[in-house]
Amino acid sequence: MSRSPAPAVAIINPVAGPAARRAGRAESATLVQRVCTSAAVSCEVAFTKGPGHAGELAADFHGRGFSPIIAWGGDGTVNEVASALAFRDGVMAIVPTGSGNGLSRELGISLDPRRALETAVRGLDRTIDLGELGGRLFVNLAGIGLDAAVASAFGQLPGRGLRRYVHATLSTVFRYTSDIYRIGTEAQTDLFEGRA
Repeated sequence: MSRSPAPAVAIINPVAGPAARRAGRAESATLVQRVCTSAAVSCEVAFTKGPGHAGELAADFHGRGFSPIIAWGGDGTVNEVASALAFRDGVMAIVPTGSGNGLSRELGISLDPRRALETAVRGLDRTIDLGELGGRLFVNLAGIGLDAAVASAFGQLPGRGLRRYVHATLSTVFRYTSDIYRIGTEAQTDLFEGRA
């Protein structure tokens, strides 16, 4: 299915990724407008104000008929937007500007914002699966046990980048106490049980 004539919106997380690689708000908005104008697509730009806001914005813009909803940020921003659009007839595109950009890498999306935007407004749609863990939806991956504890510690630190991630890992690994987890599906309830 190709793009509809609906207006697009870029939901930009201005604090995604390492500070040294971040574009300013004006620079990001200008790039969106240039690429959209070149593709003859009407576009708006919205900036997130904190955790959870990308999902709220995505639901609002979807309700007003915007498509695609462009998640500009890291894996967290992408997950919020995807979760907000799940089970709706919505189209999400990604401009990966985070530290990891796991889903974008798996999908072969360019890490260059201009090229990713061009794909977003001119590309073809494809369907991806979502997972659910603990009542929350996720794309690409989800962690439990130590991995989840490190991710939580990392999320509470100021700033981003490899150095902060190593700090979060080292500060967590020595005080972490494992729990017992049971993993299953609707079809097979007991696939795994053990400590993590």
